[in-house]
Amino acid sequence: NITVISHIKQWKIMHQRNNGKTASPHEWLPWGTRAGNVLRLASPKTWFGFGQYLQWTGLDVARLWWHTWYSILLVPLLLGLLLDQHCAMTSLLSHDMQQVGRRLVVASLLSPLTIGSWMETAPLWSQLAAAAHLYLIAGRKVTLPEAHSLLMERLMEGRVIRQRRYDLYLPPPPTNNTTPTRGRRRRRRRWQNDENKDANSAVLFLPGALVPHEAYAPVAAALSDQGIFVATLSMEPLRLAFPNLGADAKNLLSIKRDIVRRIPASAWKKNTKPIITSWTVVGHSLGGYAAMRLGSELPDTIRSIILWGAGNRPQFLTDLSQTYQGNVLILHASCDAY
Repeated sequence: NITVISHIKQWKIMHQRNNGKTASPHEWLPWGTRAGNVLRLASPKTWFGFGQYLQWTGLDVARLWWHTWYSILLVPLLLGLLLDQHCAMTSLLSHDMQQVGRRLVVASLLSPLTIGSWMETAPLWSQLAAAAHLYLIAGRKVTLPEAHSLLMERLMEGRVIRQRRYDLYLPPPPTNNTTPTRGRRRRRRRWQNDENKDANSAVLFLPGALVPHEAYAPVAAALSDQGIFVATLSMEPLRLAFPNLGADAKNLLSIKRDIVRRIPASAWKKNTKPIITSWTVVGHSLGGYAAMRLGSELPDTIRSIILWGAGNRPQFLTDLSQTYQGNVLILHASCDAY
């Protein structure tokens, strides 16, 4: 079924190119992906995870949450209970009860206690509004045209499988030709199909904050050319690699099972079983902190962790000395921010 759908999409894109239209990688997304992202954006779980992330970055969301519920719900609730007791004692008519109830609600919202609570949390509300504008509108990154072009090229070649939660980059098809090369190329590579001696290995790539997973097409394509299955995980709709937003252990295990199920038979290495024995998690920027957290939660599943430009923020790091025994590689360049 995946092969048939791929051929249909190839025919559609070739038809658009012949008519002078520009094809987009978004046309290869499964049906309902965008609608699903909108529904996830409206999900309470998403906003709970976003609140956890803001609390993690230093914004006192718990205090803001408590003051909001205290000033809006608690005071009117107490006044409503007093109103019920008063009406039960005085036997007021329903019309009179409505008038008294409205006056008490207005009085509670304009009370010094409520106004003081709102004034105390005004700076927090301002920070929350600025953060929401940054993460939902202003700070979202755009995929470079080069990455889009490379992704389209691999899609047309059938070496990328697009799913709602990830893009899977497939290695080149194995060949049966094992003739040694000649000349200078022999110094670089001994065999034309330099298959790894290890069994099938895969990389799970966690993107940085506000970066679309399509932007990592050049890196994922280069790794897949070395015979590795590479899955760039989508952190939509907020693009934050954080628990309850896509970067949690439950979601990672689900993606792992789905990847093994969707890899075509022709992509497995020769003389190997259709199973991935080595899983590596790569995290860029914010994804690096998520990779450390996942390594601590799934030490028996993740063989290696690669931190790419994760920065030096000790308060955000996860201690792996006692929980993780695998390999950890840190890539930090001179132009990184931290």
